[in-house]
Amino acid sequence: MNEEPKILSIAPSFNCKLKCEGCYLTTDVTKEMRSATKDDDYWKEVIQMGVKHGYEEFAMTLNPFPGAAEHAARLAKMAKEAGFESVNITWTEFATPEGVMEELASNINVLSTSLDSNRVEYEDTLMLAEHFGHIHYNFNLLWDKELMKPENHDEAIDMVNNVLDAGDAVGGHFTVQHLILKPLTLYGDVEEFLINYNLLMEQIPIGGDGDKHIGDVAFGNLMGLNNCPGERMLDIDPMGFARRCPENPTAYDVTDLAQVEEYMKNGIPNCKESCNCM
Repeated sequence: MNEEPKILSIAPSFNCKLKCEGCYLTTDVTKEMRSATKDDDYWKEVIQMGVKHGYEEFAMTLNPFPGAAEHAARLAKMAKEAGFESVNITWTEFATPEGVMEELASNINVLSTSLDSNRVEYEDTLMLAEHFGHIHYNFNLLWDKELMKPENHDEAIDMVNNVLDAGDAVGGHFTVQHLILKPLTLYGDVEEFLINYNLLMEQIPIGGDGDKHIGDVAFGNLMGLNNCPGERMLDIDPMGFARRCPENPTAYDVTDLAQVEEYMKNGIPNCKESCNCM
């Protein structure tokens, strides 16, 4: 029996001022998709269905655009009040109205800050950690093409160590999840990627160590180390399409809430043991 919690993941919007390499929220996103959104009544029904069908974690992306933080705070509160055991937010640091991040932090359990070769800011996360000790602070480090180059390994490893040291300094619970571009062909030469990945493994536990370092679960599945996380996850985007996980290329229309419930009860169609996003 799988003891891992079931996860309901949502992306309230594709709108984002950034264009990060490999991000599923901005890759091949059209103008129509960028303006799409579901209203709070839709998300409220989805959240309540999730609790009804045994989903324990509520995960949500917070993109940098006006009004996003306020909306995320409403949805996080909604999920907590509905009965989710854990509310997890993933964000890239950006300026938010005074008090909004604090309001959001009061209703979440995990805050993941995205980092890569272009996103290196985490000072706001450290400030939150000083005031909200109940939160698990995670850093999603995307090993993009630049960071994966051997000449940039030392600088990236220093950033990882600085993040973890900062967490120790404020007495916070900090982890780093090492993420891989999907699909692997985004690196160009996959054999060269594997060589560079193994070079990193000699210096830092990029594949995970059971403590402060967490490996990429989809890549781990490809390597035969773990099950596909999609078998216990349902992801819904702002267009009203569901996937087994946020980066999965196959989506199903769930604008009809009855279809959402069907997938919550029986799973996404054609969901197999192996990831198909790599």
